[in-house]
Amino acid sequence: MAGFSLIEVLVAFSIAAILLMVLLRSFSGNIGTSAQIDASTQATLIAESTLETLGARLPLTESDADAVEGRYAVAASVHRYGSAAGSAGQYLVPYELAVSVSWEDGLRRRSIALRTVRLAAAQP
Repeated sequence: MAGFSLIEVLVAFSIAAILLMVLLRSFSGNIGTSAQIDASTQATLIAESTLETLGARLPLTESDADAVEGRYAVAASVHRYGSAAGSAGQYLVPYELAVSVSWEDGLRRRSIALRTVRLAAAQP
């Protein structure tokens, strides 16, 4: 007789089902990772944009600010850098600009922080 027996068909079907389950778990894990990467990328873009906004504001002054952009909480600060706080006679003063962006990711709180130093004209 030609063809497959019922046992051969059941074994082949079982093997195919097991392989399909492994593939589906792999894809679902990648989808979750992709969502985390998208959230991190969005938070980094918000932090970079906030840093650029702070650097464009003249004159730079010491300040702290908090804001909410969608599901992201943004904290920004501008402070004189290092020992430059009391230096007299300087034409340029270094400022440290810092931005922290945080968000909820399931049960975890994630965050990204960026810092840079910018020069600004000394205030008379």
